[in-house]
Amino acid sequence: MTNTSGKIEKVTVSREVAEALTVLLQDEIPESIVEGHTYSLFGYNDRFSALNGLPLDTLIRALYLGYEIQLTPEEELAEFIEEHHSKHDPMFRKPSDDYHYGVSRGARKAAEILGVELPKLPGSSEGADAN
Repeated sequence: MTNTSGKIEKVTVSREVAEALTVLLQDEIPESIVEGHTYSLFGYNDRFSALNGLPLDTLIRALYLGYEIQLTPEEELAEFIEEHHSKHDPMFRKPSDDYHYGVSRGARKAAEILGVELPKLPGSSEGADAN
């Protein structure tokens, strides 16, 4: 995909596809992976089955331009909460602090009501499940 500036962007893939590519790239060069994907008659075995059905253009972009892992809904919510929580500074109150605090608390409460367990984000100050 290209963005508005015409720059080609990384492709987003599932965590399973990313794991399969990581393992393959330890032993194979991108060209060999593309060739194997193109000419495979039977698909990949269990270890790499996440690549079965992956469009060739997605594979090529992932290998040559890079990829990002698609977040689960829980991870997206945890990231949203952390983003707003990190903008709230109890030491130096300003009007926007109340908004960001309210957003992060509301999103946490919604997750709690729905029974969604939020993952702890790497580098988060308190974790997604902190109140």
